[in-house]
Amino acid sequence: MINVSFKKEFKAAVLDGSKPHTIRAEGKREYKVGDHLQLFTGLRTKSTEHFADAKYVPKVDKIRIVYNQGKPYTMVNGRLYTPKEVEELAINDGFPSAEEFYEFFKETAEETKGVFNGSLIWLGKVTPPEPKKKTATKKKSAAKKVAKKKEATKTETEDK
Repeated sequence: MINVSFKKEFKAAVLDGSKPHTIRAEGKREYKVGDHLQLFTGLRTKSTEHFADAKYVPKVDKIRIVYNQGKPYTMVNGRLYTPKEVEELAINDGFPSAEEFYEFFKETAEETKGVFNGSLIWLGKVTPPEPKKKTATKKKSAAKKVAKKKEATKTETEDK
């Protein structure tokens, strides 16, 4: 299972299916078909929320966004997207327009000499997370609390 964090503003769109994919920069992890993703907001913060699972990633495409003399271009699997295709991609990725989509990825691209390389990860069926199962450790600590309570009660009775 792979933990994937989303900005809070994308949560509703992921849940209702209007954001069927996510784009992640190339780097530490290589995403692949069949991955099980756990979807979070606020990952690694006090406000972490595991809001859904994508148990089977059906498709992963390579995406490249190039900013050439201030003008952005998008390629998916090596094919240059038309402006209309970029607009559709942006809206499906949770942005109101291609302009806002490009603005979002521009900062990352500036760090890599005007090029953003990443994965376009299709989420497939998104479901609520399964309830956490109680582990043996939790059961043991609950049993210890009960034992301590009994001991405290026994001590109080002996003191009287």
